[in-house]
Amino acid sequence: MDEQSARLEQRARELFDDSAAALDARTLSRLNRARQAALDVARKDRVVIPRWLLPASSVAALALVAAITFQHVRMSSHDELGAQASSAMEDMEIMASNEDLDLLQDVDFYDSLDATEDEVS
Repeated sequence: MDEQSARLEQRARELFDDSAAALDARTLSRLNRARQAALDVARKDRVVIPRWLLPASSVAALALVAAITFQHVRMSSHDELGAQASSAMEDMEIMASNEDLDLLQDVDFYDSLDATEDEVS
């Protein structure tokens, strides 16, 4: 089957070449003008992208990624600072209340209890 296809292709190519060689000058000229007109239309419809646009867009994309990453890191650190400040305020309120100061003597013990409860949960 493959050999038969190759022979058919070869015969079709020979017939095409013979018919193209037999064309008169007027027909060849008309074909050439039609080809040139089609190429002109294709050139006009093509969108031309400046060469500098690709590197510039890459730099802009990298800057955007860096800005988003920086903002994310900044917000994360802001949340951590807020949590630390909240914890410090709670500690200050306990110290200012003058109530149950005996509990403060064993703060390390209560911190370890809190840590083990977090691990169990």
